Amino acid sequence: FSALFSPAQDGGYFELFQYILLLWCSILSAIWVIGRKYFQLIYIPFIYFFLFLDDALLIHDAIAGFYINEIYQKYNLFNNDFIRVKDFAEWSYWLIVFFIILILAKSSFQNNQIEIQKFIKYNFYFFFGMAFFALFIDLINANWYRWITVEPEYLKSFVQHLIMLIEEIGEISVIASACVWLFSKNFTK
Repeated sequence: FSALFSPAQDGGYFELFQYILLLWCSILSAIWVIGRKYFQLIYIPFIYFFLFLDDALLIHDAIAGFYINEIYQKYNLFNNDFIRVKDFAEWSYWLIVFFIILILAKSSFQNNQIEIQKFIKYNFYFFFGMAFFALFIDLINANWYRWITVEPEYLKSFVQHLIMLIEEIGEISVIASACVWLFSKNFTK
């Protein structure tokens, strides 16, 4: 039961709070887009909803961890002692998602309305902030011991927990900031 309080625990309280925030980001961005009739931006609420579904259903773990990882291992791609093949597979998955988002968003990037451009820009700041912690800091957390040798086990454990906390707190801080910003966009005159 006490493991549910750990920020890194799958299905723990910290992660459930992230799910709630992502759902609210999806709802609040949908309210803003639909309320202003900027239907070309409808992909933004869907991105937040996709991030929620992906995290809650572990879609990225299933696709990257099984399909992409299997392809990389079958053809002996990215097999090294510096970064795990699993990390290359996860980055590949998110690059594919990113390119799909860019294709969906292309027409809205060309819109000249300042309000639309600011909305797109700030949401993408939040998306990149989430990606920084979920991908880059996670990559460091998963591989740092391959790069730096730390002898005392207690020090190794401390560094591991510190990087994990930076990753989880950073990610939830970005999501919470997005939620607060979207709330203020909708309900502040």
